[in-house]
Amino acid sequence: MKGEFHIHTTASDGVLDLKDVLEYVKGKEEYISITDHDILDNSLLARKIAKDYGLEAIVGVEVSTCHKGENVHILAYFNDDCELDELNGVLKTIRENRVKRLYLIKDK
Repeated sequence: MKGEFHIHTTASDGVLDLKDVLEYVKGKEEYISITDHDILDNSLLARKIAKDYGLEAIVGVEVSTCHKGENVHILAYFNDDCELDELNGVLKTIRENRVKRLYLIKDK
């Protein structure tokens, strides 16, 4: 299995949109996983359209947390759709709270 399993798009901190990523990876890898920070949207879309680029896509996400005062990034991968809608809702809340926190910091 040849693949790249930690790819970010412009949905988080990547520099390419999803289709540009797929076009770039086409012919170089067999499998990919879009693991944007705290959002599943492009990963789910990649799974639907990856075959058009000769690829297989595994749904993934990168979630940030803190452990013993250190920032930790956790990569999670999914082989089916169980609970992904619920997880996407939780991730949306995390993103919204991050934006609110940024505005509070700015105002301070």
